Amino acid sequence: MRCNDAILSAFLSHPIYQTRQDIIETGTELTQKNWAFAYYLPPDSANYALNQCLKKIVKEQRPTGLWEKKYGEKKAYAILRSLKHAQMLPNLITNSTMKYDPYKPFSKSKDLYGFLVRKNIMGTMLPDDSDLQRQLISEITTTQEKDGSWNGTVVTTVFRIERLLELGIDSNDPIIMKATDWILCQYRETIERRRPKATWSVFMHSVFTNEDCGAEFRSALEEIPEGIPRNSCFSSLPLIQTALALRVLVRLGFKDDERVIKSYESLLDISIPLKHNPELLGWCSHSCRFLLEDRVKAERNQKRK
Repeated sequence: MRCNDAILSAFLSHPIYQTRQDIIETGTELTQKNWAFAYYLPPDSANYALNQCLKKIVKEQRPTGLWEKKYGEKKAYAILRSLKHAQMLPNLITNSTMKYDPYKPFSKSKDLYGFLVRKNIMGTMLPDDSDLQRQLISEITTTQEKDGSWNGTVVTTVFRIERLLELGIDSNDPIIMKATDWILCQYRETIERRRPKATWSVFMHSVFTNEDCGAEFRSALEEIPEGIPRNSCFSSLPLIQTALALRVLVRLGFKDDERVIKSYESLLDISIPLKHNPELLGWCSHSCRFLLEDRVKAERNQKRK
């Protein structure tokens, strides 16, 4: 996962921002490289974006029904979820547009992604899926820390909450509420970052993160290794963990929380126009940090005059 993916998914989750044309167009462009991202777009936009790359989606499907060998089930679930969200999947199945049956790897599989595909995509459950559901939920809930987090990081806690919701646990469940309270407690009004040997710092406001950015990065390696997380993306500025927190908080009904609103505004303030299309927005922890550094330099030069 990159900064742009995470932050765009957060903006597209919030009612205020999900209708902004520049954000939708940036998400549509991102979907050409990452088909699973269409899940965060409005359904009509997701339909348009996925139709632009449908030939490639069909062409790259493997005889197994999956699209890739490594993390195959996980990635296939994400793609199928996007196609269903875009209201394309039923026709693709009915009209045999897909070369291979995408449900075949999951129809009888008694594991996490087998259950998720049957429950959230196919809508056809096996007789013992209720037992499997309880088992999968228990595997997550029994590892929750006493403070409500998982691993003491925003990244892991967000992904655990999202997984529990996908598995069918109610958003008002005490386990979810306790985890949500922990995430809200990770809000920081201001954080300071300084380059090695630098004599001055940059400050970013209204973020959600554990103080240990290294721990956040290690959690990302465990949760989304297929996204090839980079340590520098987490240590430079806490953009990814902030965006993930916003995404789940909005989903849980905190869209009007003052901390959430201020955090969205802070991210928007450091957005950078894309080079190939200045009308579209982008985020990169390094580029955003350079932007903040330039602002500090300009302020220091102004004071010297």
